[in-house]
Amino acid sequence: MKRKRNIFDRIGKLIPGYTGYADRSDRRKKEKKFRVLISSHLLDLEKKVTSLQTDILDRSITDEVKNLEKIRKKLNSLSNSIEYSKYGYTSFFSEEKIKDEELDKIYNFDEKIFRNVKKLSTLINNDIEYLLVKEILVELESNIKDREAYINNFE
Repeated sequence: MKRKRNIFDRIGKLIPGYTGYADRSDRRKKEKKFRVLISSHLLDLEKKVTSLQTDILDRSITDEVKNLEKIRKKLNSLSNSIEYSKYGYTSFFSEEKIKDEELDKIYNFDEKIFRNVKKLSTLINNDIEYLLVKEILVELESNIKDREAYINNFE
């Protein structure tokens, strides 16, 4: 989705490097929207786990409730980590520029994260297998840390 051109964009076309900067800015915005989507999926899963907890509490299965609470807390934490994580941003006049290939790599990290969220969704919406859910949560946390480490290289 291309943004509308305004007077500053027209003036910016006269400045060398501005067009590339504006294109990267659009890509960063799309990447942010993707992370917000991933985060919302995790929050939906958290709600599902809360619902399962309520159901199980009604049947007085306390060990299962404890397991679900750990999963719910982790989902909430990961959702916040994803939504509020850094994104490949550098200012127009910064000496360090993030290249298109680097933005692609950041987007690839996001896609890995999203695939793991989809796996979690399948497990949580069907019959929860705690060991598999925990494995995917650990992998998801690792994906997020790898993404952050990659972005931190630009600071």
